[in-house]
Amino acid sequence: RIRIGVVDQINFGEDELCSKPPNGSCEENPTQALCLYKDQIDFLTLDAALSVGPVFARHIVDRLYRGCFTGQKMNFMDAEAHCESNSMRLCTVAELKSDACCFQGCNFDRWIFQGEEISIGLRGFSYGYDYYTPERAAMYHFYGRKEIPMFWENTQKYKGSGYLGMNRLNSIIHMQPKSEMNHTWIRTDEIKYGLGQVRDINLFFETFGIHVETQTVEAHLCTFVGKPMQKKFIPYLRPNEMGIDYDKLNYRFVDPKKKKKK
Repeated sequence: RIRIGVVDQINFGEDELCSKPPNGSCEENPTQALCLYKDQIDFLTLDAALSVGPVFARHIVDRLYRGCFTGQKMNFMDAEAHCESNSMRLCTVAELKSDACCFQGCNFDRWIFQGEEISIGLRGFSYGYDYYTPERAAMYHFYGRKEIPMFWENTQKYKGSGYLGMNRLNSIIHMQPKSEMNHTWIRTDEIKYGLGQVRDINLFFETFGIHVETQTVEAHLCTFVGKPMQKKFIPYLRPNEMGIDYDKLNYRFVDPKKKKKK
């Protein structure tokens, strides 16, 4: 079964609650998704003025975890998202849980919007996890809304948080630019929420064309992700089918257009 955790950040008195069924009450219309699956959805409603970015919201939603495997949770969800189990095998995208592996719960990563994916990805990779997505999407992030609160309108209330948060994020995953190496960052629980010992993150950098020293990446990686990547990587699937054996995979992504120029 899939469980959904929702952190509903709203302006009280102005916004509708995500927990409110959109088409009348459950007594009036019990076939709505929020009614049919109410036992599988956990809601936590917060004042939007307390928002300090999506990573912090997802840290809070992680606290709703109660012993089951979960997929990537979003702090906004379509109220009519139909969550079907249908024997779907859900290997978690970002938030596999264990005592040693709470990648998302880095609660000082405040004011982070760009950067959380590489942070979660590298920490999970270093613990030996590979990432998968369901064959069919069970939920999605609706970007079509207009005139809604973001989180950066609260900048003046949390001056300096974004700077400290980004320094912490980059330092923990060893991607801090040289110019920022000696700058202040919050080291609380850096080991607990840091890198694992199963895989060296330099292997990740080398495999996917990330050059930390120059702060550059190999372009056009998206042309490789998908069938070309599967063709290269699947032959190195572990015998137990639990992820790729990166010790045997000797692949280094290079911008294909750079190759053509040569």
